[in-house]
Amino acid sequence: MTMVNRPHRVGELMLRDFVTVSPGTTLIEAEAVVRSARLRHLLVVEGGIVIGLVSHRELLDRFLAASRGLADADRLGSVTIEHLVRTEPVTISPDASLEVAASRMLALRIGCLPVAIPSPRGPQLVGLLTEADLLRAAYLPAPPESCARRGGEPD
Repeated sequence: MTMVNRPHRVGELMLRDFVTVSPGTTLIEAEAVVRSARLRHLLVVEGGIVIGLVSHRELLDRFLAASRGLADADRLGSVTIEHLVRTEPVTISPDASLEVAASRMLALRIGCLPVAIPSPRGPQLVGLLTEADLLRAAYLPAPPESCARRGGEPD
């Protein structure tokens, strides 16, 4: 019988290659990034520090609200994504267990977690853990080491 070596910690499973935007990114630019990269979540980062996470749904809600009035729609070119970001970013440590990560995602009703380490300036981004990563780890056979996923897949 072959033993499957499954990851147990966030750092073993997290994506290390992901898309980020700065707080000064306009909503129109953010929507273009989300669509072109086929993302459901967009990390907002400044100088390597996690500012927050914005879901594609939040972007769409803002666009729908603005579409009710042309004057508001015209403003979308100047409104930045920092207006959608929560003040305290939710993050998880790379040393946390996958069970803790899954529990946090379920409790907060979110589909991914920025993985960060403490720094004097705030949480320093080192990775991203998505619900798809957790499902893959739980239910799919582990790929051979030479084929291990490096990240960058849409979540």
